[in-house]
Amino acid sequence: MRPHVELVHENDLIFHPGELPGGEGKPRQQNLCYDEENGAASTRLIFDDAWSRPGGYHHADTEWYVTKGEISIGRRVLGKGGYWRAPRGLGVPSHDVVPGTEGAGFGR
Repeated sequence: MRPHVELVHENDLIFHPGELPGGEGKPRQQNLCYDEENGAASTRLIFDDAWSRPGGYHHADTEWYVTKGEISIGRRVLGKGGYWRAPRGLGVPSHDVVPGTEGAGFGR
């Protein structure tokens, strides 16, 4: 069980280059929550430019939630409110993100 965490305001958290291995493009990322013991993270992602990643296998449980814009995962298109999950080790199709897309990513 995670220890108690105080509330923070997202404006108090810094942006840094997105940590999305194997992708082409430069998203920005805010770490909303990060567990140093197991690497689990909840992040806010902003794609100012297009971003893409070829299909492959995930090395962590991964979730995406789209709050603005559009992400294509294979032939599936996710718009605002779209959600996608891939368990570790699952083969996944390519990802393509249009500029201006924002969302949340969760991984462990």
